[in-house]
Amino acid sequence: MDKNNIAVLLLSCKDQKGLVYKITNFIYEAEGNIIDLDEHVDPAEHMFFVRVAWSFNDETTNRDLLKEQFGSLANQFNADWQISFEDEKQNVAIFVSKYDHCLQEILWRNSLKEFNINIKMVVSNHEELKPLCEHYSIPFYYFEITVDSKTEVENKEIDLLKNNSIDIIVLARYMQILSPNFVKEYENRIINIHHSFLPAFVEGIHINKHIKEA
Repeated sequence: MDKNNIAVLLLSCKDQKGLVYKITNFIYEAEGNIIDLDEHVDPAEHMFFVRVAWSFNDETTNRDLLKEQFGSLANQFNADWQISFEDEKQNVAIFVSKYDHCLQEILWRNSLKEFNINIKMVVSNHEELKPLCEHYSIPFYYFEITVDSKTEVENKEIDLLKNNSIDIIVLARYMQILSPNFVKEYENRIINIHHSFLPAFVEGIHINKHIKEA
């Protein structure tokens, strides 16, 4: 299957009747062919989640119009949603501290073209991993963080991310607690790589709460 012709929908909203039918019917009427569909309902919160991937004819499909038309449908559900296309790479920033194993793995596998992303930069509160980033020709940005400077530094980081059109942030053993303001700027676009599985190792959460400098 040609990735140039694959669209992916992520959607969440309050659970209600007919959601799967309406979404799949929209894709059918857009002459799409569904190749993957995963759905889940959280019974406690009454929330519906779905991921749908479908192929389409790139020569006859206007991508912007497709999003606009689906937006009209999603408004009926009061849904949070996004449609992405697999040939449009996401711009990624990786945040790290001193530990190199997560970053090393990501940069190595990215060099093998295993990820369909653009790693635009690495941001760190320490300088130790700069040589590793230079080896892979990835721009490295160092921001010293103290308790007093944290807000100012985060504002500078946000400006840097916006100026480089960053879509996704990956926390690869970044041993800092992000402020609510930072998280709000990149809500639902931050991936945290944890060194162990939760909830089996919940003590890792408690340790992180007390880390000011890693």
